Amino acid sequence: YYMDKIIKDVKGQDCPVPLITLKSAFKNAEPGQLIEINFTCPEALNTLPEYCDEHDLEIVSIDKQIDRSWKITIRSHE
Repeated sequence: YYMDKIIKDVKGQDCPVPLITLKSAFKNAEPGQLIEINFTCPEALNTLPEYCDEHDLEIVSIDKQIDRSWKITIRSHE
């Protein structure tokens, strides 16, 4: 059984929207489920990894996209 990734797009929205989106996504995530957040707010490049560090969440990848947004993929707790 493969869980679908939770994908949230908050491109064009300023902080703290990406962080709030991450927090709410994790409340609904299954253990081990991947959460992908697409964002443009530069602050979120700091706030999202900091939140992951504080809550022991695994950052699978952070990728800059062609449209100048970023995509961060995070794995929820097992």
